[in-house]
Amino acid sequence: MSLNGKIALVTGAATGIGASLAKALALEGALVVGADLAWGDSEQAPGVEQLYCDVSDPSDVERCVADIETRHGPVDILSQLGPCSHKVL
Repeated sequence: MSLNGKIALVTGAATGIGASLAKALALEGALVVGADLAWGDSEQAPGVEQLYCDVSDPSDVERCVADIETRHGPVDILSQLGPCSHKVL
């Protein structure tokens, strides 16, 4: 499966399942933006752009999505693995 040219947003991408998913999507060719507050000492995976984002705050999610769309275009793939307010979705 090729995801070349696709823009993926993965929340909770600093660790665990989110980090693994972000790496896998990047390996398949997607441009991946990993959104998380816990980047800290996390190693940046090749092809995964780190973005600090509080997904429990609707205004911060709007800011992050607008930033991604301005720089890369519309998000094609969304994986929400961090906490999120139901009003955002």
